[in-house]
Amino acid sequence: MVNGTFWACALPGQRHPRILGAASESFEAERARTPRVRAGAATACCPAFHPRYPTLMSTATTNAAGGSVEGMSEVDGIIEKLLTVRGARPGKPVQLLESEIRMLCNKSKDVFMEQSMLLELEAPIKICGDIHGQYYDLLRLFEYGGFPPNANYLFLGDYVDRGKQSLETICLLLAYKIKYPENFFILRGNHECASINRIYGFYDECKRRYNIKLWKTFTDCFNCLPIAAVIDEKIFCMHGGLSPELTSLEEIKDIMRPTDVPDTGLLCDLLWADPDKDIMGWGDNDPRP
Repeated sequence: MVNGTFWACALPGQRHPRILGAASESFEAERARTPRVRAGAATACCPAFHPRYPTLMSTATTNAAGGSVEGMSEVDGIIEKLLTVRGARPGKPVQLLESEIRMLCNKSKDVFMEQSMLLELEAPIKICGDIHGQYYDLLRLFEYGGFPPNANYLFLGDYVDRGKQSLETICLLLAYKIKYPENFFILRGNHECASINRIYGFYDECKRRYNIKLWKTFTDCFNCLPIAAVIDEKIFCMHGGLSPELTSLEEIKDIMRPTDVPDTGLLCDLLWADPDKDIMGWGDNDPRP
């Protein structure tokens, strides 16, 4: 299920790395406590769906909507519209208004920029890999693991291209990010890059169903996505792999956004590098899209 990368690594102050059940098994996570964004992100703690904190839940969702109750109502309406095809035959489209999609891109971009380039999270949280435009697979994933906010999620990138419903896929993920900013997290994959999704399907889908200008709006949003996460100071998550240029996690936090993905360097490696159990040290990747 997980096509991104997560590493058990001994970070500062940790002598014995371990894979937690909540992270190593995508859907078998205990729900004993709510994750929080650690120092370096926008907020220290927000148990957004804990029954003892209804006021905090209201505060979190209102802030995510730019302080507008009407804005959050619009997000709720979009989520409801996107979920109307639950149980329908796979492939049935959901045609949102172009203005609704632009709103999702703009508001989610603000949320991404308020949080760190390196997310510091706590278990329990479900980790999910590539979706690649398979919208009905995403719906089945939520059916199995629980729809937000009944479960906490970290997605490792590659939401668009290849599949036929990249628009529905990314729109639902952005809507959940806006509504539950402290419990729902999405990282950037190598396909959240204009030079890649221009070729592998997302550009063509935007052009066919809407227009090229909307694709450029998505590009601006993707350029603000975080690129890595650490769970419980033990599990290092990214779409690709490690980099010989990574000597400190602080270097990830220092990457400025918005940014395109360069051809070389730290950001490129975190999105493109492929772990290989048979290689010692560093080597060249095999070519891949």
